[in-house]
Amino acid sequence: MKTLLIRLSILVAIGAGAFGFFSRGPDFPVEWTREVPSKEAVSALMPALRDTRNFPIFHHALKGITLFENGKPIETYDRITPGMTAVFGIEPKAKEWKRFEIRAEVLPPKAGETLRFRMLEESTGKTTRLVDGFEWWVGVRPATAEEAKHGNLSYVFGGATAVTKNGRARFFGRIAPKILMNQLYQIDLVRLANFTENREAWAKENDPVYQ
Repeated sequence: MKTLLIRLSILVAIGAGAFGFFSRGPDFPVEWTREVPSKEAVSALMPALRDTRNFPIFHHALKGITLFENGKPIETYDRITPGMTAVFGIEPKAKEWKRFEIRAEVLPPKAGETLRFRMLEESTGKTTRLVDGFEWWVGVRPATAEEAKHGNLSYVFGGATAVTKNGRARFFGRIAPKILMNQLYQIDLVRLANFTENREAWAKENDPVYQ
């Protein structure tokens, strides 16, 4: 027992030292990107990104989204333009008590992107305490001739960028930046890449399709 306690103490000391080393210094930007092949054409995937009623199909635990223009909610679902505010209602399945909201500004998309957002507020405060200037984006591109040889018609891509804001963010931003940003990214790119099947699964309340 004494030997075990000594070993645990050493591990704790090493962990504390590593955290202190990697969490120090000034804050810095962190970025994450990913691209996923799809057997679906761009024309089949774009409606998923243009109609907010489709967003719960390929977002993590998204209950619904409300768009605001000039501070007033709008009823249209297929018009999301820069300058609007989007409020994402996140609710893990069967865990209503964990519901939270993300309020974001719709930004002009950069070349190749379809949508880009900047987080303004997150109701739990966890994300905004961790990072600053958090932006995320998503888009779809046609497959190249070489990529099409493997049966892929398009590629879904997305990413996120932010600036670390505290020691915890600096620590994970240095040792595991992809994990840090992937945890903050709300879009499931694999589910989006299989949108048609996932739309059918969603309608029947079946589990998402991953291929």
